[in-house]
Amino acid sequence: MALFTPVSRIGPTINLCQQNPAQHVNQVTTDTDTSIVPEHLQLVFERGCKHLKGEQVEEFKKFILKNQNCFARPGEVGRTHLWIHKIKLKDEKPVREPPTSRRIPMFKRQAVEEEVKKLEERGLIENGFLIGQDDSVSGETSKIKRGRKPNRPKQAKQIPQSDTDLTLEVIRDKQESDSILKQILKYKIEGRKPDWGEISSESVHLKYWLARWESIDLKNGILCMYWDDDTKKGRWKICAPNSIEKTILWYLHDTKTAGHLGIKKTYEKAKLSPFYWRNMQESIKNYVNQCEICGERKNPPNKKRHCMKSYVVGDPFERIATDIAGPFPITDNKNRYILVVGDYFPKLTEAYAMPDIQAKTFANIIFRA
Repeated sequence: MALFTPVSRIGPTINLCQQNPAQHVNQVTTDTDTSIVPEHLQLVFERGCKHLKGEQVEEFKKFILKNQNCFARPGEVGRTHLWIHKIKLKDEKPVREPPTSRRIPMFKRQAVEEEVKKLEERGLIENGFLIGQDDSVSGETSKIKRGRKPNRPKQAKQIPQSDTDLTLEVIRDKQESDSILKQILKYKIEGRKPDWGEISSESVHLKYWLARWESIDLKNGILCMYWDDDTKKGRWKICAPNSIEKTILWYLHDTKTAGHLGIKKTYEKAKLSPFYWRNMQESIKNYVNQCEICGERKNPPNKKRHCMKSYVVGDPFERIATDIAGPFPITDNKNRYILVVGDYFPKLTEAYAMPDIQAKTFANIIFRA
């Protein structure tokens, strides 16, 4: 962002306080003597007459004398009264962009803010970031955003609550519609445990529940499993079908009272909940790792970094360090890169020009330089 310079520091030749959009540059007094070329135009006249003849020299002299006000005098800024300077802004005003602390030093910020405030009071700039905010006229172009684009990802969104209510009737219907739990319900109602030959070709999920046959029972028409935790106070937990696992995890992790806890604390809450399902710990781990809010606000785990140490050498060229800088503008010798080579022992550093960064070019410089 360019610094706004006060009008008083520019000079008396430009007047920015006029409300007229066409700003006229002040006229300069002309020299009445038209027979002598001014001193500051002598060099221009001499160089222009090298390839001219007698009549052409006189015409060229008249042209210079007639338009001498177009040339700047020594120590002056070029100015003329022959043209009108215009700033084409249509119906828009210049837009102020906020100064950033990186580009404006601390001791200049107050002066910049004062000058910006003066320009705002005069109506020369406008405090805003959008041009064409009046959309009353049909057919106008869309709003144009000024300033830097935000270099950050989109804000994480909360996972919406599921429409499934965890009532006994809903859970009973979900178990009966589940492909695995409905078979367990069937076997429990019949009161028999199937033989291995009957279930050997079935899925691992069905075998998982049949392996806990003695701990599974029907309570109020719902399939439950007896859970014996470390407190030695066992209780019955509902066998949750796959269709309601995400709903249970949402209540354990995403509600306002859950607090988006980590994997271990969420698993401890799941053990206290009235539900149980296969691979409960693994599903909780995957759910927490995929949570966008946790990934946005929580710090990453401890990074594994090796301890830094110095490498001691005893002879020159025992160990060298190399680095390539570039690409740079092409030189006369068609080189675009710089190879920097440093020796660990004498701390000697040399730089070599390279046309490219291919392995062959690099090896030739290292072994032949």
